[in-house]
Amino acid sequence: MTNFINRKGVEINTLKDAKKLLVTLIFSLCATLLPAQSGSGDFRLVLAGDCNLHQKISIYDDPDYLAFYKRIQTADAAFLNIESQVQPELYPAPGPGSHAFRSGGIYLYSPDWILDEFKWAGFNLFSVANNHSFDYGEAGLRASVKAIHDRRLVYAGAGENLALARAPRFLDTQHGRVALIAISSTLLPGSWAGRQRADLPGRFGINPLRYQTTYTVKPETLNVLREVSLLGRPAAFRTGTGNDSPTVRLGEAVYQAGDEPSVHTQANRQDVEELLASIRDARQQADWVIVTIHAHEGSPYTKSKSADFLEDFAHKAIDEGADVFANHGPMDPRGVELYKGKPIFYGVGNFAFDGHVQPVQPEERYEQAGLPKNSINSDLWIYSEPDGTDNPIYRPWRQETRESVVYELIFSPDGKLKQIALDPISLLWAKGPDAEKKPETRAFHTRAGIPGPASPEVAKRVFERITKQSATLGTKVTVSNGRGFITLE
Repeated sequence: MTNFINRKGVEINTLKDAKKLLVTLIFSLCATLLPAQSGSGDFRLVLAGDCNLHQKISIYDDPDYLAFYKRIQTADAAFLNIESQVQPELYPAPGPGSHAFRSGGIYLYSPDWILDEFKWAGFNLFSVANNHSFDYGEAGLRASVKAIHDRRLVYAGAGENLALARAPRFLDTQHGRVALIAISSTLLPGSWAGRQRADLPGRFGINPLRYQTTYTVKPETLNVLREVSLLGRPAAFRTGTGNDSPTVRLGEAVYQAGDEPSVHTQANRQDVEELLASIRDARQQADWVIVTIHAHEGSPYTKSKSADFLEDFAHKAIDEGADVFANHGPMDPRGVELYKGKPIFYGVGNFAFDGHVQPVQPEERYEQAGLPKNSINSDLWIYSEPDGTDNPIYRPWRQETRESVVYELIFSPDGKLKQIALDPISLLWAKGPDAEKKPETRAFHTRAGIPGPASPEVAKRVFERITKQSATLGTKVTVSNGRGFITLE
């Protein structure tokens, strides 16, 4: 056996010792090249987006798949937005008929055992405030929050009255106490909680951030809109022509005259004040404050840009003491902004979405799709091949919404943000590596929507989208060893 002498002058006289030295040197080199890792006293937070799931995710034994979920399972806190109601009933009672159309064209419901799958995955913080919160009525949302509470998981965004819906909810972890405030700006009438009075109880519902949209139009256009608004009023309620008013209201929108057409959104002042008070309250009671919102509203000029009221509120939330602000309204991942050293995620994308295997939909859903009375559930999701053949295809979502990301944030014990990592995911993971080549086939219909680590091709697209959008916000994204990293200030 040939003897070796290491850098410290110690003789190595076995091949086994030489191998140990080589492994030590490799790990030492990696430690100098890789981004900052979590220390023993660090706080680790995982952020995922929207989830509507009806299939088990705990049944797979692929090593890469399990390693991906291990990162979530070992985090101190892991957040998920439950986009569907979770209920023990097999056939829940649907909410008002208008909900399917106004909330996105589908009623979302999952069996309550899906919470056990989320728990297996490592998630322990949930938002229940979104535009599907009332798809199955008040009883459905009550069943959801009870199912979460019974499993000793933490949720935010709903309550018996407005004050309780706005209140932060808390999670105790080994590395600090976490406060979660969950909000929705994409709202259905009657879904938000009502204020309690001395003479009347409040109303059960979700935590709202309402806003006003103002359209600036040409003066001649405003005159036409004014005429339309007058025609829309019953004659008995017309008290005058209204020609002296500088604005015209049609529905929820306000119109005003100007030189250049534009759209401006402004958050409801009282909502903002009360939400900021909740953030201050959370700041006094927790080490880490997370504020999330479900906001579909975007810029009318740029597809991937958020509405101006949302950007303004996100900055105010950070100013008030939030450590993280995240929007889970868009179904596709969007840009990241670092504001005063704190991250704002303008779209964390989907985490899991398989609404096409939901067993039931109300009758009005079939009517909206123009389907006959004898249609079956699959008819809502299977369409004919456009070339005129009988080959069915399945198109539930855009490519951007089935390719997403999970964020991992690491904070030091003194509250400093050390790292933001991006782990790309594919919602076609269970379909195998060839699923992306022809996702429209009928075979794609089964098991689609289950999240797992993305292939290199999918990961590249996810990184490119987030990098491009983040650059417009002054944020740089780098890629190393299959993970993305936000360059911190």
